[in-house]
Amino acid sequence: MFNSPPEATAETLSPRPWRRYLPLVLVAAIAAAIALSGISRYLSLDALSHDRVMLLGFVHEHPTLSLELYILAYFCVVAFSIPGALIMTLAGGFLFGVAEGTFGVAVGVTAGAFAMYAVARSAWGGALRRLVSASTLARLERAAHSHAFSTFLTLRLMPGVPIWMVNIGAGVLRIHPLSYLFSTALGVLPSTLLYASVGSGLGRLFERGKRPNLGMMLEPQWIAMLVGLSALALLPVAVNLWRQGRRVEA
Repeated sequence: MFNSPPEATAETLSPRPWRRYLPLVLVAAIAAAIALSGISRYLSLDALSHDRVMLLGFVHEHPTLSLELYILAYFCVVAFSIPGALIMTLAGGFLFGVAEGTFGVAVGVTAGAFAMYAVARSAWGGALRRLVSASTLARLERAAHSHAFSTFLTLRLMPGVPIWMVNIGAGVLRIHPLSYLFSTALGVLPSTLLYASVGSGLGRLFERGKRPNLGMMLEPQWIAMLVGLSALALLPVAVNLWRQGRRVEA
């Protein structure tokens, strides 16, 4: 969709190459501080159930501010690889409803993913590139850049693919920023809509005094939707194969 920009020469021209690693050091320091703070223990369904009255009250009194804080929190979860993204998505549906929750998740995920991609591309992508042989790296870049948008759209659509791995891989391969940004923004919408829909029903479980768990995602209707997402993930691949076939015929 977008052509890859020419190879950067900052690594060889910069008089102080250590500056390139400052973003990585900053990210690592923040991630370590978050891990030591124990904040991840609040990213659970039990915590959401326990604090639901307070959270819903805050959302009711400060709807705009609460959504902005939610987007910022989700950005941090993705950018610093904090466990609990699924709980955050369910919480978005519970607190804001399906439509507004999906919007908040999509913005937070896209911004956090792009931040990690940018760090991998600028700070330590060069070091990781040197771990791979030049011929292998060239093949990977040709494959990724030839269909960058559809490739990363497929990876975003596939359930279970670690988001941090895709972010780092795109940065190391130096995928065009706009191609990566748009494929991420579009690719996270279907699964986000699914999980936000599940989250919007948590209130009924809480009111009945039931304790929800992630096992509810294994119910037949949700499994069918996940299978549908997996099939949707193959659509960009099918379109590329069809286009290649048309070009061969031409």
